[in-house]
Amino acid sequence: MNKKVLIFFYAYPAFKAGGPVHSIESIVSSLNQKLDFTIISPNFDIDGSKINFNKYERREKNIKVHYISFTNFI
Repeated sequence: MNKKVLIFFYAYPAFKAGGPVHSIESIVSSLNQKLDFTIISPNFDIDGSKINFNKYERREKNIKVHYISFTNFI
């Protein structure tokens, strides 16, 4: 059983939060064989534009992304 990692931050397809979104994407993609990742992300980008996902499951093994609706995320 893999160890579990929980991340609270903007997740792809959000991109306007800049470098951290891409860094998290790279880290998760490279470590998903050794760790189980769950990412909790708002269903909007940093500028408030809506992302059309309520719940989105990544296709790679051991990665789950949940897009949730709430304000003042970060």
